[in-house]
Amino acid sequence: MIAIREGGFDHPAVRALLRLHLEQAEGSTPPENRHAMDASLLRAAGVQFFTAWEGEQLLGMAALKQVEPAMAS
Repeated sequence: MIAIREGGFDHPAVRALLRLHLEQAEGSTPPENRHAMDASLLRAAGVQFFTAWEGEQLLGMAALKQVEPAMAS
């Protein structure tokens, strides 16, 4: 069964996946199109961060942030 949990920044697997994500985004995406956020930005007010787990195995992560209507188009 997959469990969705809010937060989890202190877990080593979450930190490792976030680090990998940032490294890959930096290496493959132009800066103007890069939307990856580091842990400090993911902890900011208005951002919700979730992780998906199967038992103790991390399956993935996601973040939601409400943006201004002008930014959404």
